[in-house]
Amino acid sequence: MSEYQYYEFLAIDRRLTANDQAELRSLSSRAEVTVSRAVYTYSYSDFPADPRVVLEKYFDALLYITNWGTRLLIFKFPRELFIEDDVSEFVNNEQIGFGLSEDGKHAFLELDFSEDGYEGWVDEDDYNLADYAEVRNEILKGDYRSLYIAWLATIQGYEIMSDDEDDFGPPVPAGLKSLTLAQIKFQEFLESDQDLLEAASQNSRPPDLKRYSDTSIALMADEEKDAFLKRLSGNETHLSVKLNRRLAELAGSSSESATTQSSSIAELLRTAKQIEVARLEKEQKERLAEKIKALKSLSLRRDDEWKEVIELIEKKHGTAYGQAVKKLVALKELAEFENRQDEFLRKMSQLMSQYSNRPALMNRFHKANLKSGQGPLYN
Repeated sequence: MSEYQYYEFLAIDRRLTANDQAELRSLSSRAEVTVSRAVYTYSYSDFPADPRVVLEKYFDALLYITNWGTRLLIFKFPRELFIEDDVSEFVNNEQIGFGLSEDGKHAFLELDFSEDGYEGWVDEDDYNLADYAEVRNEILKGDYRSLYIAWLATIQGYEIMSDDEDDFGPPVPAGLKSLTLAQIKFQEFLESDQDLLEAASQNSRPPDLKRYSDTSIALMADEEKDAFLKRLSGNETHLSVKLNRRLAELAGSSSESATTQSSSIAELLRTAKQIEVARLEKEQKERLAEKIKALKSLSLRRDDEWKEVIELIEKKHGTAYGQAVKKLVALKELAEFENRQDEFLRKMSQLMSQYSNRPALMNRFHKANLKSGQGPLYN
């Protein structure tokens, strides 16, 4: 199988200039460049530049996917708006990490959820960096639900160890039970376990939908309000983030996102396992109920189904034989459900006697295990 690499870059805070686009196209003949996005795909060669350098110079986000298991997502933030103390709560330096640019103007959040030894098909239509772009803006606003989801993905599949009883995760952000669309897409990208998220959400407060009160705004001096209005008229990037942080400061709040203390990792994993078991039991009951409903429906048209079996067999070709056997398997299940196996076997015996000169059909009967009172054979 040939190698496949997919690089997607996204500009969020600004539009690419004509000169930017020309430079990006010059990197590769395989470039697809717009005013906000660049995509490069490779099957037999590599990206000719350092993608992190390209990200720092032109873009705000990078997605890198390969068919040998790479799943890398990097966000670039203005350093002045990146709260390192908050983000560091979620960092484990293996799958979640952050660093600074050489000039100190930008911070980079790197999420590497690659799978070692993976080999498989990669469909670029399954990935769209724009789906996750809002996650970056949410982090800037102090909404760390996506970071918590990423942290959960780092512990899923853990075997509970004694140390885990005293090992606690980051604070649980509010609103885990009501994720944004971007956070849902982000969770899907990371393949973060839903049962683990549900376990964690038990300690998550409802989101505080209230904005800062009129009192907070009243505390701001008129000169400062005027300054914000002038900056707004100049289309200053991330001004809403800066304003809301200032209002939070005046209100005596350090973040938009209320948090609660996490359970221990061991307790979190145990709760997730209990949720998984309950979910699987519920799904099994639902499947059984659907099966019984289908069998009861089939019971009402039993005679017609037997007639259709004969009609299909009389067509004398493989496709019709397959359809006939499928109906017979369903009729056998119905007989077992209604405890009418003897009747089914009698009719099957008649069919086999009537069409014994058709070896292809007899072979299909044998493979489907239709000649005995045992359950049907499922391949």
